[in-house]
Amino acid sequence: MKYFSPLLFLFLPLQILAQSEPTGEEIINKFIEAIGGEKRLKKIKSVRMITKGGSESLGVNSTMYSYRKFPNYIRIEICEENDTTINICNNGIGKAIKNGEEKEMDETTLRGLKEETLLFPELYFIEQGYKIHNAGEKPYKLGYYEVELTDPHGNKRINYYNVDSGLLYLSRDLETRTSTYYTHYKEFNKVLIPTVAVMEVGIHQLRFVTEVYEANMKIEESLFRIESK
Repeated sequence: MKYFSPLLFLFLPLQILAQSEPTGEEIINKFIEAIGGEKRLKKIKSVRMITKGGSESLGVNSTMYSYRKFPNYIRIEICEENDTTINICNNGIGKAIKNGEEKEMDETTLRGLKEETLLFPELYFIEQGYKIHNAGEKPYKLGYYEVELTDPHGNKRINYYNVDSGLLYLSRDLETRTSTYYTHYKEFNKVLIPTVAVMEVGIHQLRFVTEVYEANMKIEESLFRIESK
């Protein structure tokens, strides 16, 4: 008769947990599959969105019109009661216009626009030089995996993905100290998109709802034109 030490059963659950804990890349890949899969996402080459929302505490109410064309173009128009701001990124070059007057675009905004030109940036994290790892020893709040993302410039953010669905729930930007919650995923063009985003900036909260999401329509490149000085 073989003898099994009781200590074996003490360590076995820990071994199973260590083996089953996914890597950061595996969590990102599960998210990609959850929203439609790599093959389907890469078929989308252009996107037009209309998003509305704002913040009661800040007295902000806006409508955003965004146009994205893979892989180098994005234009976002933010229309408020008395102001209109336009941010454009064309092949890595940024331009900001406020009420018809050109303004200097800060580096953080430009980096964000560059990432968004990829439409689904998660597909290109490795190619872009991101460092990805599972930052939590166990699922965050017993339901979310915690993934630390470090971009090529050293800026970090922590993303939280639902353990069961694989969907992104929360993203904390450690550079800007903002947190954005993503909910109410809906299917557009056979791809799941979060239609509600709630951003926390200090004590303020901004809520935005995507009302229109159209993919693969023709977008004129003149929308992204940046005149040389």
